[in-house]
Amino acid sequence: MLLNDQYLTEAFDTMELSGQDMNRAYFKEEIKPSDIKNSGDIIITFVGQLPQDDMSKMSMAQIAREGESPLLPDVYIRDKILGLQDTDDMEDAIREQQAERVLPEATLWTLLSAAEERGRPDLAQFYFGELVTILNEKLAKRQESIMAAQQAMQPQPPPQQQQGLPGMAMGAGGAGPTVDPRAMPNAMMGVPPPVPTPQAGPLVPPGQPRPGALSPEQIELLRAEGPAPTGGI
Repeated sequence: MLLNDQYLTEAFDTMELSGQDMNRAYFKEEIKPSDIKNSGDIIITFVGQLPQDDMSKMSMAQIAREGESPLLPDVYIRDKILGLQDTDDMEDAIREQQAERVLPEATLWTLLSAAEERGRPDLAQFYFGELVTILNEKLAKRQESIMAAQQAMQPQPPPQQQQGLPGMAMGAGGAGPTVDPRAMPNAMMGVPPPVPTPQAGPLVPPGQPRPGALSPEQIELLRAEGPAPTGGI
């Protein structure tokens, strides 16, 4: 408190603070007396930590986190048991690490970026080609899913009604087509078929003259003498 009050008198030069943050990023900031005038009291905590203490804390943290229903939440374990300074930043770092490993394209992007930063653009080209292939495959599958969904949402045409042949009518209740009795043949109406008319005269083999028929010579002679007889030839 004494140092804080003396610095607030503005009798000293502006202080400069530099170092690395929790993400191991370098920073350099100037602290002016006006920056800490209304910031509240400064709290400094000294934590004694030995290597054997670290091992015991890790064992306690693992026990508290095991099982389907952990005894303590992760924030409490990191804050109270392990004594980490910035538990929220640590949680974000863990989620970032999981995000790099869940999706294959995220893993490829991480490896591609690392190869670029290490000065290996030739190696990065392989990961870039594989990344483009995976993205194209997922895009094609997504388009197929969208088209299938659009086809499923389109209204289906109504079923076509059965049309009967001429002279046919649909039965009651859609039981099926029925035939108009006036268009049915006699056999379907129970009428016996007509008896065939027998051939007149005796039956002779094909090419043989009919019994009692005139020969060609007789027909020519009758034509020369006069009109043909009434009975026919």
